[in-house]
Amino acid sequence: MRKEESVSTKGIVTICVVGFIVMISAVGAFYYFVGVNQPVSLDASDWSNFGSYFGGVVGPVFSFLSIVLLVYTVFQQSENINLATSEAIKLDMLRYVSRADEEIDNWLKTEIATTREGDTAQLSLVVWGVIGVDYVNANELNACLNRLLKLVCSYSSAIALYEDNVDPYFVYKQHYTKAIELIEFLENHVDRLGQMAGPSLGICRHQLEGRG
Repeated sequence: MRKEESVSTKGIVTICVVGFIVMISAVGAFYYFVGVNQPVSLDASDWSNFGSYFGGVVGPVFSFLSIVLLVYTVFQQSENINLATSEAIKLDMLRYVSRADEEIDNWLKTEIATTREGDTAQLSLVVWGVIGVDYVNANELNACLNRLLKLVCSYSSAIALYEDNVDPYFVYKQHYTKAIELIEFLENHVDRLGQMAGPSLGICRHQLEGRG
């Protein structure tokens, strides 16, 4: 944004400098061709002639520069609007990624019954490999993983969209790593998911790795 403001300021200053040069040049030309070796006149008609000359030479130039300045101002306003729109879109995309990430984190906090009577464990402990899948109730785990699959698909789409339109590095890399780990976990337990799980995970991986 500061760079855009700097360019805009330079453009306005340039137009002002051009106008000043034209004004000085008009006075200098009049003095060179008319006033050299002439005393300063006190005759009102002489000053009237100078005013007519000055207005006739400088006036059209100033009018033209005013039009140029107006067009330049409109152009800069259009550029600023486009920049603001672009920044708003970037923020919307970042919120989209962050919301998808938050939904996954919240779902990973889901408590699942374990094989021990009255005991539960968070889904995240299974996903990140802290406890084995055999330690928790199979039916509850399958239901949780199917929901997790849908969330990961949305998450992968959001990350791919963010990379293509905003930032392919810093924020993207953080989410990319997390998404890949989730995809790999689900791929290792695809037998616990629905019949469309394999193709869905393939699409997720393609969005993150296989574009282009």
